[in-house]
Amino acid sequence: DAVFQRPHDDAHLQAAYELQLWKESKELEFEKHVRIPNIINAVYFIF
Repeated sequence: DAVFQRPHDDAHLQAAYELQLWKESKELEFEKHVRIPNIINAVYFIF
């Protein structure tokens, strides 16, 4: 039955979801610390 989910499937989905959230938060941290300062430096350099 497609509606019924076995608990281990549920746990697997939950783990995958949490991993995805963790990766996204890490990427956001990376953007904040790496990309944004580089963009600001580039802007200062251009103007």
